[in-house]
Amino acid sequence: MKEQILKIHKDFYDSLSSDENKRKVLKIYGYNSPDEFLSGVINRLNDEYNFLKISEFDFLSRTEKGEYYQYNGYIEGVFNDYDLITVSFTDIKGKEGNVFMSQQVMPMITSKLKDDKKFLLSNRIKKICILTTHKSDIFSPEKNIISDSGISNIQMSVKYINTIGFDVIDFFHIKNLSIKSKYHNIDELINHVNYLQKKNPTNSQFQQIINKDDLFYADFEKDPVGQEIKFFALKLYAAIILLRGQSIDISRAIKRTSNKNKSDITLRVMNGFVEYLLHTDLSAYDIFRVSVEEEEREAEIIEITEVRKEKVQKTDKVDIPCYEQEPIFDYNRKGRRIFKTQRIFKKRSFERHGYKCACNDDEHLYFIADATQKPYVEGHHMIPMEFQEQYWTDKKRNLDCAINLIPLCPHCHSKIHKAVKGERIQIITNVFTKYQKQLETIDNDLTLEKFAELYNVYIY
Repeated sequence: MKEQILKIHKDFYDSLSSDENKRKVLKIYGYNSPDEFLSGVINRLNDEYNFLKISEFDFLSRTEKGEYYQYNGYIEGVFNDYDLITVSFTDIKGKEGNVFMSQQVMPMITSKLKDDKKFLLSNRIKKICILTTHKSDIFSPEKNIISDSGISNIQMSVKYINTIGFDVIDFFHIKNLSIKSKYHNIDELINHVNYLQKKNPTNSQFQQIINKDDLFYADFEKDPVGQEIKFFALKLYAAIILLRGQSIDISRAIKRTSNKNKSDITLRVMNGFVEYLLHTDLSAYDIFRVSVEEEEREAEIIEITEVRKEKVQKTDKVDIPCYEQEPIFDYNRKGRRIFKTQRIFKKRSFERHGYKCACNDDEHLYFIADATQKPYVEGHHMIPMEFQEQYWTDKKRNLDCAINLIPLCPHCHSKIHKAVKGERIQIITNVFTKYQKQLETIDNDLTLEKFAELYNVYIY
C-alpha cells in the first residue's frame, strides 16, 4: 500500500507558532507544538476512517498552494473508493459571531469548482472539514461552547457544510454543537433563515433568500464585503444542492457584486455550477439521494452478537441504565466511523407499546409484518441518532436506549421527517408532550422549541 501523507499549507503551519493566541489554544488542548497538533489530527483522521493510514504530514507545493489556500489541503495516497480526499481546517482562534467555516472553506470550493464542476457532486471525492477552532477568549476547553444552537452562526455553518457533502469532525469539541446536522429540504433551510432573522432583526446577512411564487431569489440587502460574500455563497450552495439547481435565481446577487473586482469570482463560479446542474443527469450522485430513512437503516445492528466483542462487554453491564452505557460504533459502507443501534432496544419498545404507533391514533392502518407476525411499525429515536456524538460528549447519554425509542407507523414516521412545517409541529408536539419525562432523563434542559430544532423545525 502506498504511503498516505497529509499535505497542508506552510502558512497554516507557520501561523500555529507565530500567533500567540493560537499557541495558547494548542496549549490548553495539550499540544506543545504544531507538530504535536498535526500528529493529533492525523491520529483522529485515522480513527475516523478505517481506510486512512496516514503516516505523516508534508507541505503543499507552490502550485498546490494556489489551489487549496491557507486552511486547506489533501491526503496524498491511493484509495479504492476515492480519487481525491480534501481536508479543511478552521481558524484556531475564532469568535462566536465569526462564520469561520465559510471563510476558510469557500476559497477552495471556488477554486475547485472553477476547474471541475463535479467537485461538490462526485462520489469519488471525499471532503472533510475539521473543526479546529476555540471560540472563547477564555482559554479553557470548558468555555468552547455555543449557548444557543438555534441562533448560532457556527451551527448554521455546520449544517451548510454537511448539506453540500462535507464530513465535519470536531477536533476541538464545541459543546452544544451538532456536527452531523444538515438540511434535508429547502423549506428547512428557509425556515431556519427566517427564524434567525426574527431573532436578529438588525443583521441583514440571514434573510437573503426569498421564496416568491415557487422561485427562490437570492440577493444581498446592501453591497456586501468579502466575508459576507463567502457566507452568502456557502448558504447558497446548500440551497442549490437542495433544489438541484432548479428554481433559484442568483442574478441579482451577481449584479450587485459585479463591480467588486475579484470579489465576484465566488458568485460567478457559483453561477456556472448552477448552469451545469441544469444540464446534467444528477441521478448517479449520492448527495441527492441519501434520505433520513437510509441514514437510520445504515446505523442499525441486526443483533448484538454482530458487534465486536470488546464493545459488547461494555453494553452488558445490567447495573447501568442503557442510556448511560457507552455507545457502540463501527464503520459505515463508506468507511466512516458511525454510532450503531441495537435491535433489542427497538424490540423492547415495540413490546411495551403493543406494536402500536406511539401517536395512539385508532384510525392508523396496520398490516402484519412477515418477519415478526406482528403489526408493522418502525423504530424512531425521539432524539435522533445524528446527535449521538454531541449527547455522549456533553451529557454522557446514549441515545440508543429503550426510553428514547418509540414505534411509529410508516405514515407518522414519514410525517415527522417530511411533512410541511405545520403538520411536523403537530406530531413533534404530540411526541414531546407524551414522552417529556422520558426525554428529560436524557436531557433535562430540553424544551419543546429545542426538541423541534432537532428536526430542523423552528417555532416562532
